[in-house]
Amino acid sequence: MLLLGYGFLAAPYWQFSLLGVVMECLVIYFLFTPQANAFFAVESAGQPIQNEMSGRQIASISLYVASGFWLICGTLVSRFVSQDGFPIIGLVIILQLVLAFILLLIGKLLSPNPNWTKEIGIVLLASAAVAAVFHVALGVFFTSTAFLKSLPPGKPAPEFSYLSAAITVGIMAGFGALLLRVGNRRDRSDRRQARE
Repeated sequence: MLLLGYGFLAAPYWQFSLLGVVMECLVIYFLFTPQANAFFAVESAGQPIQNEMSGRQIASISLYVASGFWLICGTLVSRFVSQDGFPIIGLVIILQLVLAFILLLIGKLLSPNPNWTKEIGIVLLASAAVAAVFHVALGVFFTSTAFLKSLPPGKPAPEFSYLSAAITVGIMAGFGALLLRVGNRRDRSDRRQARE
């Protein structure tokens, strides 16, 4: 919290601090949920933790997070797609997506959960949500007149394709929602079969 306050005071533009505030609020929210409080209470009492994750689960989640990072980077690069620069930027996007899907695949193979559709759906939806926040923040930042005036002469702000950004985030969110829905149906079906 102290670093966030310092960053807000030291940043040349207040827009720099918006993403930090959003992320800080999310971390604080998740740290004070009843499940988090119960987890830390059990750990501080020295009792064994129920449902402790294995090394495979931790590796799988780490690979899912890394995959989400590359998916977000792919959507951010998609903003720079223009008529002239598409071959190079398109290649960068393809390489980022290939890396993201390789990490997703390895994470899926390591995961002990047989319902991989739900896990990957969550990764895609979370990546789309974070990418949307980044796109909005970039849009606010690059429309700031103070920032545009601070650019050196002869170096205009880069041109963005808001349409390509919206399409990539929308496709990722739609595909993630579809996989999550399929995964939830599969979970309900498995629970029904276990009861019978």
